Amino acid sequence: MNLQRKNIEKLKPYTSARDLYKEGIFLDANENYQQWIDIDWRKMQDLNRYPESDSLSVRRKIVEKYLKDFTEENVFFGSGSDEIIDLIIRGFVEDDEYVMVMNPSYSIYNVQAEINNKKVKSVLLNNDLSLNISEIKENIDGVKVIFLCSPNNPTGNLISIDEIKQIMEFFDGLVVIDEAYIEYAGMENSLIGLVKKNKKIMILRTFSKAWGLAGIRAGYLVGSKEIVQTLLKIKDSYNASKLTQEIVLQALDQIGKLSEILKDSKNKKIELENNLKKLGIKCIPTKANFVLAKLDNANDEYKSLTNEGVIVRDRSNLPYLGGVLRITVGTDEENSKLLKILGNIS
Repeated sequence: MNLQRKNIEKLKPYTSARDLYKEGIFLDANENYQQWIDIDWRKMQDLNRYPESDSLSVRRKIVEKYLKDFTEENVFFGSGSDEIIDLIIRGFVEDDEYVMVMNPSYSIYNVQAEINNKKVKSVLLNNDLSLNISEIKENIDGVKVIFLCSPNNPTGNLISIDEIKQIMEFFDGLVVIDEAYIEYAGMENSLIGLVKKNKKIMILRTFSKAWGLAGIRAGYLVGSKEIVQTLLKIKDSYNASKLTQEIVLQALDQIGKLSEILKDSKNKKIELENNLKKLGIKCIPTKANFVLAKLDNANDEYKSLTNEGVIVRDRSNLPYLGGVLRITVGTDEENSKLLKILGNIS
């Protein structure tokens, strides 16, 4: 007798950044290159007690500091965006319904759907990496949830309001817009205003990228009260630890520093791209905190970097990204080591 569910037996597990490499200069996971939040560890008290089950204090502060057009009833807080993606699929997709994803995009959408034994429809992006609206429409039958990413990972481009409006003209299900990198792209490019106009649109955000807190696993969703209530109904009893909640509360009180952090990251990215171009390496433009470097021998150069302890992500196996290494913007020292190795190879 096989103890596993059949779909789990066939499942190919998601390979996270630290599954592959435990040591080195990590330029592979699009983390912030610094922990810029000052944490007052003296406030980490009463750890013998459970945290707020509904993370209400955090949800209220997110609204107060970051989402003043919404209320805490529009916000769900969880253990990273990945948990929320799982909950959306569990809470809204029936067994005979489909999850739709774009290709290439964040692969965890597929993984979570497969874990939950839900069927997936994958739509290839256009050559210019925009959404293929006609292909989405042609394959929309039976789809309950569409996952979109803006800026998209790994292509780094934004989705427009017009594209979402076109989709909603023929789609009556749920649209999830993952804005993990939106701070880097500029908040003026957020599609969060659509949430107020359509209860079937929701936004995902994270503290793992611009906020520099990937290690604590913290993300949130902005959506209708009905969607938030459903997620609260099915989440783990205490899905966000007391430590995570307290650190996010402290981080939100330091939101004034964020603009300077983003400015510094942008400058480092521009400098990195310019230096790559000086080495004769073409860079595909992105709106996130990573560079897409197109190389003639990407696999060989990936191995050379890895051998020197510089870990990047080889995206060559994805559509439109042949010969592309995705490189997270690092510190000046990290970027310099990367460039030195690439310069010796070229």
